[in-house]
Amino acid sequence: QDDNLSWTAEVVSGLIVFLQAIFVIGLRLLGQVMTDPYGDDLEDLSVMRYVRGAWKTSNRILAAQSPGAVDPSTEQDFQSNIVPSLGGAWSGKKE
Repeated sequence: QDDNLSWTAEVVSGLIVFLQAIFVIGLRLLGQVMTDPYGDDLEDLSVMRYVRGAWKTSNRILAAQSPGAVDPSTEQDFQSNIVPSLGGAWSGKKE
């Protein structure tokens, strides 16, 4: 029984070392890829895509219209029907 336990511990230790080696190799490969994150490779960051997205979102924000006057009773109805999912601060009830 002692030999079986020793053999199992050796296999588990070897598996852990193997997984650690794969992890380290993966980190090295990721570091090599990220040395030039704005290149032309498939996994590189597309800067122009982010710029276009920010441009479109900014234009949407600038083109938004003010909602106008808000009815206080409607606001009170919304506040009283809030479902408390994020804790007591969102319950809408004052203590």
